[in-house]
Amino acid sequence: MDTDSNVISTVVPAEPPKGRIRIVDWTKVLAILDAKPGVWHLIGEFNQSLRTHINQGRYSSIDPALYLARTSKTGDRKRGNLYMMRRPS
Repeated sequence: MDTDSNVISTVVPAEPPKGRIRIVDWTKVLAILDAKPGVWHLIGEFNQSLRTHINQGRYSSIDPALYLARTSKTGDRKRGNLYMMRRPS
C-alpha cells in the first residue's frame, strides 16, 4: 500500500472569517510571502477563479513569475481556501 503524502500532521488555531473577504492588502500579503519563500500561506476563502487570475498575471500587483497560488475546495463548489507562496529563488 502506498503511503499518503498528504497526511495532516499539524494544525494551526484559527477562527473562520466573519463574512466574505472583500478587500485584501496585497502589498502586506506579498511582504509576508517574501519573508518566507517556498512556504505556503493561507490567505482566506475566495472564489476559486482568483487562483487562476493570480497565476495568469491578471492582478497587476502580483507577478506570477514570483508567486504561486492554489486553492482547496470548501463546502461551496465555487469557493475555496486560497494558498499562496513566494517561489523559491
